Amino acid sequence: MQRPAVVLPSKGSSATAARLRKEAVGSALKVEKAFARFDFVNATFAAQKAWRAAAAYRDLALGLAPGTSELEKGTRQEGASASPSAIC
Repeated sequence: MQRPAVVLPSKGSSATAARLRKEAVGSALKVEKAFARFDFVNATFAAQKAWRAAAAYRDLALGLAPGTSELEKGTRQEGASASPSAIC
């Protein structure tokens, strides 16, 4: 897999980084609470939200193109073939 080009952070990226970090940490806390209540469905969705926010935060911090971390870890597919409606 080819690594996307490095993207320089834009003005206002610190506000975006703060929002993404807050979302990732907040979702991680929701995961812990949901698992403690044996609410595995909501814990799974909260974990997914936490991962996506953390991956976006990582991409921004490292100056990578958005979505790079998810593509590298295999949690996101690239292109139109990734759409569920593409399966016919």
